[in-house]
Formats: sequence, structure tokens, C-alpha cells
Amino acid sequence: MRERIRNIRERYKRYEPFIFFTAGFLFDVFTLRRIDDWIKLIFQILFLTLLAMFLVAQYNEEKDKAGYKPPRLLTKIWPYQIEITHFMFGSMLSAFVIFYFKSASLTRSVIFLFLLVILMVLNELPQIREYGVRLRFALYSFCLASFFIYFLPVVAGFINWLLFFAALILAGLLMWGLVWLATRKESPEMLALNQQRLGVPALVIYMVLLASYLLKVIPPVPLAMTFGGIYHKVEKNKENGAIELYSLKPWYNFWSHGDSDFKMRAGDVIYCFVRIFAPARFDHTIKLGWSLKDAKGHYILQDKIPMEIHGGREDGFRGYVYKSHFQPGQWRVDVETQDERVIGNIYFKVEEDVSTDDRIWMVEHD
Repeated sequence: MRERIRNIRERYKRYEPFIFFTAGFLFDVFTLRRIDDWIKLIFQILFLTLLAMFLVAQYNEEKDKAGYKPPRLLTKIWPYQIEITHFMFGSMLSAFVIFYFKSASLTRSVIFLFLLVILMVLNELPQIREYGVRLRFALYSFCLASFFIYFLPVVAGFINWLLFFAALILAGLLMWGLVWLATRKESPEMLALNQQRLGVPALVIYMVLLASYLLKVIPPVPLAMTFGGIYHKVEKNKENGAIELYSLKPWYNFWSHGDSDFKMRAGDVIYCFVRIFAPARFDHTIKLGWSLKDAKGHYILQDKIPMEIHGGREDGFRGYVYKSHFQPGQWRVDVETQDERVIGNIYFKVEEDVSTDDRIWMVEHD
């Protein structure tokens, strides 16, 4: 049986990167439910711990190829250590893509998401793997920071710039400890050089992450907008607690929600209804910025309305704001955190309704 498996591996060896990439990605697709799922968070912590062990062992093997013996804990699985390492990297990176994509606004975060996807794909290319353990150290430093960026807010129950800086500092300290652990037996002549080779790429990555945060292109994980729409009226059913959303959307329009084309009559009010997912015990005040497109095609901010959200609900916290003073034109509502990082956008058009016919309401229930 072992010989048959070995022959199959040799025959399809070039497909192994794709197989392990697919396995790691599917593992996350079927196991990821919520960003505050502690079972999954423990898995990620376990993967980060195992990856650290593998990286130190791989570094030592690269330095002493002839006489190296892996740690006893890794002896039986050491022949498959590259595949296991990249399976765990693939699982971590796919988790980041899923979580950050849910929290992303494509108007600002598309570059960061693109880099995440590129990293996930590059991790599976044989040409990249040939760069060896130094590249894996750099990839690990990115995984550490990305994990702590959303893990600390989940634990703390809030999000702000202090937690982001704390995540980078904590990841940097752990990365420094890992570099020290790998190089502690180096000769004095090589110690500083090898520590720089392993540590400087991590430092560059953390500087890029810091710049991305200051430029507001990193999605505001763990928050995510699961739904957003524009309506003529929003009411809460007193009997069953359901939210009733009134729009003039045609009955056959099943592919969209609400009044993307808002027909305005005298006395109308625009309601913006959103669902925001946040972890349990999480409190935050978001802002809904209403902007109108001018003649040059630029969206000009007209108003900002705050809304408090509370985490824990599976489908997200339900809430709405309304605007009674508006004019015809192309509008956009930006759903933002307190530090003005965009969670989501809602685009709609306002037109005057010259008809006097009775309105036929389409009612959605949430």
C-alpha cells in the first residue's frame, strides 16, 4: 500500500500544490462560520504554533543538512513537512481572505484584498517554495499580524487604533522571539547577519500594514456589513418583532433589495437599513455618511448620522437611520467605523415622482 501511494505521489507530484491549496481552502470554507468562533480561533492558534515549530526545524535543517534530526514530536511526519507547512499556510491565508472580504468595501480595500489573494496563490507555486525557509518566515510574520488584527478586537469587544497598534507590536515581539529561537545557536560572526535576513522582511511587512491602516485600505475586521438597502419606510412588527421594509421595487425584481431607484414625492423620507455583523459582547458606534454626486462626478458629503451597534446576532445587528432633507441625484451611503474605515457602500438614485397614482408597496421582512 505504501509503495502504491508513493508511486501515485510521484506520478501526480506536479499537482500536489493545487491539491493542498484546495484542501486548505475547503477546510476553511466548511469550518468557518463566524469570526468569533472559538473552536476555529483555537485551530488558528494551533496552526500558528505548529508553523512556528516547523519553521525553526526547517531553518536548522537548512543549516545542517547532513546531521540534522527533527524534534521527536515531528519525526513521523517530517517527510511531509513541506506539504503540511503549506497546507497550514493555505488554511490561514484563505481564512484571512474570507474574513477580510466580508469586512471590505471594494471602494477602498480592493488593493489589500488583491494582495491577500495573490499571497494565497503564490503560497502554492513550486517556484515560490524553492525560495526556502526565509520566505516562509516572512509569510509567517504576515499571518501573525493578520490574525492578531482581528483576534484582539474579538477578545476586547471593541475596535480602535490602539488595538491595531497592539496587534502589530504583539506580532513583532513573537516574531522576534521566533527568529531568536531559530538562530540562538549561530556563531557570533553569523548571528547578527542571519537575524537580519529573517527579521528585516517581517519589519518591512509590518511597516506596509501600518501604512495600509493609515491609508484606510485595511478592512475593519471583525465588523462586516451583511445587508444594506434604501427604503421608503421601516417599521417593527409589534407582534413578532420582525422588521418590515417598504419599497416600490417591482414584484418581478427579485435580484435586488429596496429602492435603488427612489421615487420622491413631497413628504417622503429616505430610510437606510443595514445589518452589521459584530462578535458577541462587541459594541461600537458606526457612522452612515450620505454623499451626493456633483456635476464633475465627485461624491460630496452631505450628512453623517451615527448608529450604535451591538454584536452577537448571527445575521448581524439590525438598525436604520433616515434622512428627510435631500434632492434628486445619484447618492451613496458609506457605512464607516469611528475611525472612518468603510464597512460597506449603498448606491441609489433619487428621482421626482410626478405620478399621482396610489403606490403599491413591496414589503420585505427581516
